[in-house]
Amino acid sequence: MVTTNDELNLKVTLIKIKDQGGKRPENTELYGLSTHMMNHIGSTDAVLRDELIYSLLSEWVLADLFSPDQLKELLHTAMDENHLFYRIGEKGTDSIFTRSFSVLIIPLILISDRKSSFLTQQDILKIYDRLIDYCKSEKDTRGYVAGKGWAHSVAHTADAFEDLVQSPYIERKHLLRILEVLQCKICSNDEIYLYEEDERIAAAVTRALNRKLLDIKEVEQWLLSFYAAPDFDRLPESAVLRMLRLYQFKVHLSRLMGEKRINIADLSRLTGLHRNGIAKLYNEETDGVKFDTLNRICEALDCKVQDIIEYVKEVIFMAFVDVSSCPFAQTRTYIHYRLRTRTCSDYRKRSFEITASGLVGTDNLLKLNESRAKVFQKFIR
Repeated sequence: MVTTNDELNLKVTLIKIKDQGGKRPENTELYGLSTHMMNHIGSTDAVLRDELIYSLLSEWVLADLFSPDQLKELLHTAMDENHLFYRIGEKGTDSIFTRSFSVLIIPLILISDRKSSFLTQQDILKIYDRLIDYCKSEKDTRGYVAGKGWAHSVAHTADAFEDLVQSPYIERKHLLRILEVLQCKICSNDEIYLYEEDERIAAAVTRALNRKLLDIKEVEQWLLSFYAAPDFDRLPESAVLRMLRLYQFKVHLSRLMGEKRINIADLSRLTGLHRNGIAKLYNEETDGVKFDTLNRICEALDCKVQDIIEYVKEVIFMAFVDVSSCPFAQTRTYIHYRLRTRTCSDYRKRSFEITASGLVGTDNLLKLNESRAKVFQKFIR
């Protein structure tokens, strides 16, 4: 591996580039610098790893500063044994930073590919195979590591899947496999997701469903598989999993801020907007937003309005596994549902019990029984 002095020299170089608005210094070959940055992508220095290496690579890739061949090389590097699979299987060690931040390179390449279509079917299926293998093999699911910053392997993997499922080369069988490995990751997790991992998984699942390749029975079966999963009884007592969300207006602010590593306090300072207002938009608890607010956020995050708010026609539900709220938690036979209706202002919490005669409202419980999941037919078209 590289030396500490090499890492410090790289940090100084990248700080200078960052101070110049991301422009590379004269006489610096960008791709060569980028490969050098990949050698340090797992640094335990959060500033170097997150704010400099990943931030600048993201900026350069999305600005189309690399050739298609160079992007393919970066992709292959990110997925190799020294990056995505570096010391795979370890838990609680610093090797997680190399793996989890290598994952983040994959969505960047996929986004670029959607603009110019340079990845072949073979390339896409290799990404699929590597991500599946990585998701199954990764044991370290820590979100934030004190003193070292974000690890976030689950969220980063979900981000990669969200972009991967949009590829036309990803077929129905691939979508089903992706949903399966996400379910296994969720049910076998020993830690409580505290850092928006569930939101990022929800975004990936929603993208997969938006392909319209899966029918209602397949989606129903996937949801019911959480109840039947062998590791379901190992879920932490306070585990909460938001699996599916799709509203008439989908707000992507939480994901956008996560990608740019900006918290609510930071955005408040950058925009001059009150924290409470940002928090409501972040949590999608507002029934409207001013043009001035969107303008300030777009300027601060260097994005477009459509990056923040998306109009969608479908209305699906948001599902939880929340065994702590169940009076019969020891049986693990309940799934808790939250329903959002078409407008954010009409927000209510409801639950249903499935019976042979249909849906009967209960107190915050949905009991899965032999009548199967008629509730899904009500909300999924």
